[in-house]
Amino acid sequence: MLIGDFQQFTVVDEAGRPRYDATWSIDNSSLGTLTTDSAPVLTALTSGQANLTATVQGVTAQMPVTISRSTRSPSTEVTRPGAT
Repeated sequence: MLIGDFQQFTVVDEAGRPRYDATWSIDNSSLGTLTTDSAPVLTALTSGQANLTATVQGVTAQMPVTISRSTRSPSTEVTRPGAT
């Protein structure tokens, strides 16, 4: 993820069906904010490595998330085809 980006996360079961009863957390809240919805949204605040944890009926899964500085290029001038 890039700083300033946001991403929604969902837990799925073995059949690929979404599970909306998960409890979510992030291990380093200084890197990003995580909403408390059943399908939470992570907003990246600063660069670093964080782990998201989802728990459903006592089963826990973790996912590493890397947040980095924007690598997008600054705006460049665009010329319309046929313009001189």
